[in-house]
Amino acid sequence: MIEPDPLTDILVALDAAKTRATYGAVAGRLGVPAMFLMNGRPRDPLHSWVVSKQTGLPTGYPETLWHADLLRHDRVLVTADDLVALLDGDRP
Repeated sequence: MIEPDPLTDILVALDAAKTRATYGAVAGRLGVPAMFLMNGRPRDPLHSWVVSKQTGLPTGYPETLWHADLLRHDRVLVTADDLVALLDGDRP
């Protein structure tokens, strides 16, 4: 049986909405420290939706690995509550 992966579920939702979320927002939703959130995860376009609060960009990713729509919207979800609203079908 395949274990559910809540981070992948969040990434898929961000991708569908073409919306970025900060490491802090995603970590807060998952209840994990932000500094460990992406440990062991690939650096690829799907994971690039999770970004730095300061820059709005994925940390340590060359631009060639950013999702093509990463900068489509100016909005970045910065709180866990904003992310939950997106996941629940609301558009913050």
